[in-house]
Amino acid sequence: MNEIKKLAMVPMISGMLLLSLNGVAQTISQISDSFTKYYQGTVQEKIFVHTDKSAYMTGEILWFKAYNVDATYHKPLGLSKVVYVDVLDNKQNAIIQTKIEIKNGLGSGSVYIPVSASNGNYKLRAYTNWMKNFSPDYYFEKNITIINPLKSPEAITKAQSPGYDVQFFPEGGNLVAGISSKVAFKLTASDATGLSECRGFIVDQKHDTVARFRPLKFGIGSFLFTPIAGNVYTAVIKSGNTPAVTKELPAVESRGYVMAVKDAGSTHVEITVKGAGVEAGELYLFVHTGQSVKAGMAAPFNSGAAIFTLDKAKLGEGVSHLTIFNSARQPVCERLYFKRPKQNLIIEASADQPSYTRRKKVSVDIAAKDFSGRVKPANLSMSVYKIDSLQNIDAGEIFSYLWLKSDLRGNIESPGYYFKNSDAEADTALDNLMLTQGWRRFQWDNVFGNKQAAFSFLPEYDGHLIAGKITNTQTGGIAKDVVAYLSVPGKRVQLYAAKSDSTGRLIFNTRQLYGPGEIVVQTNSERDTTYHIDILSPFSEQFAKSPILKFNLTRGMQSAIEERSLSTQVQNIYLGNKIKHFYEPQVDSSGFYTPL
Repeated sequence: MNEIKKLAMVPMISGMLLLSLNGVAQTISQISDSFTKYYQGTVQEKIFVHTDKSAYMTGEILWFKAYNVDATYHKPLGLSKVVYVDVLDNKQNAIIQTKIEIKNGLGSGSVYIPVSASNGNYKLRAYTNWMKNFSPDYYFEKNITIINPLKSPEAITKAQSPGYDVQFFPEGGNLVAGISSKVAFKLTASDATGLSECRGFIVDQKHDTVARFRPLKFGIGSFLFTPIAGNVYTAVIKSGNTPAVTKELPAVESRGYVMAVKDAGSTHVEITVKGAGVEAGELYLFVHTGQSVKAGMAAPFNSGAAIFTLDKAKLGEGVSHLTIFNSARQPVCERLYFKRPKQNLIIEASADQPSYTRRKKVSVDIAAKDFSGRVKPANLSMSVYKIDSLQNIDAGEIFSYLWLKSDLRGNIESPGYYFKNSDAEADTALDNLMLTQGWRRFQWDNVFGNKQAAFSFLPEYDGHLIAGKITNTQTGGIAKDVVAYLSVPGKRVQLYAAKSDSTGRLIFNTRQLYGPGEIVVQTNSERDTTYHIDILSPFSEQFAKSPILKFNLTRGMQSAIEERSLSTQVQNIYLGNKIKHFYEPQVDSSGFYTPL
């Protein structure tokens, strides 16, 4: 009789196991499907701008080339046809604004450095109209220097405080009592660079030291730390002879999860999740690179821990998001992981001579090859400039920007370092950098709720969009469902129409509208004359919080400034008509029809 009972229980246990496996697969599939559905209509762009140099005199021309690529696969993207470029001062005021046309993800242009500009560092940023729907932290940004030889430099003021800041980032997002955590930190000086020459220690409310730390690279480092429930922890940082700076660590949670990520050999990554005060059950790991789902798996959470083993081959190159969900599909931990991309292109350049005299023609041979030595097609840009006390070698190259800097927030110091070096120290520094991005608190409620992302700006995939707002001058209110007309007077007459929406907003979709000119916007004067129309600025009014490095003129720069100033004046006087020359684009002469 006992043998019969044992045999009867076998199919029941098998059925329960199959049901459990089906439930796990269904949960992973639901997370993946919700993520894909949320982002299926949300293409994201990345802009990179290559400037001819990074230091300019007033009166010079800043030349640049813009690259627009897909944010996930880094392939040229033809979604937007217009790129906006701003040059901002340290108060986020634009001293230069322009927009250029791009085709198949490529475009080039130039701007004139105004003679009224002050000495200092500025921020050059670039973005598309579609990118204005997302955080300005992901606009392209680059620091440039402008020197005005006709203006005296500002007096150097002494800092009244230590002038540096510290931030702490527990791995996974939280400190949980009784669980050992890796805590990353970032020490930033007043000039936005990492503070490496310092030391710090963690004390509790009794002033007992529980941990010590030093930065590894660029003011970034990490340390292991096991918090105790009810304790409050403070970091004390000392640098040189400056007064110590104190900063409280994030609060210690009595219950929650902590994750730890480490390389398990060259082929796998091990993710360990520990918890306190939480129920046993399944935990889920969801991995995505950009908008591409890479992996999803489950692990039982027993005895306060769960372990995931992730195959590196499944990860996308560059920055990946690793998110842990509990059995209720709630995100409980998150961190970033970086997989080094394979460099698919090697660029070789060689000049025909090792040195040249003045006015001697220079020939440069450029070849783009893969690792096997085969020549590959490539669209490139090259700049030639003099390296002196004003101009250093520009470290901002496209490879490290697209794969690393463009996916991270805040100022990333020397991103090229993480690609030029692949030793153990560089790997640790790269992992610390990922940790300092913290838990981004992705809005998973919107994803699981199938809420469509709301966008205020359309992609300019056909041409420049001119936005306006129409109001009724008699009532002072907005005017909806009113047809307005935009015309462009000149040799090539253009005419566009638009109807206002419920907010009084007008959008004119122009085509092949190039160069400076005048536009006229009006309603039908035979039917209505009581409307007022304002044309809205197309430039972004959102700004990233990344600071601009402080710039100080020194006596050692005097000779270089005098030489560059004289050269700029001669060039503007004798070559003013030729120095800024563009080929005019071929456009259709009709104001109502486009080329067939």
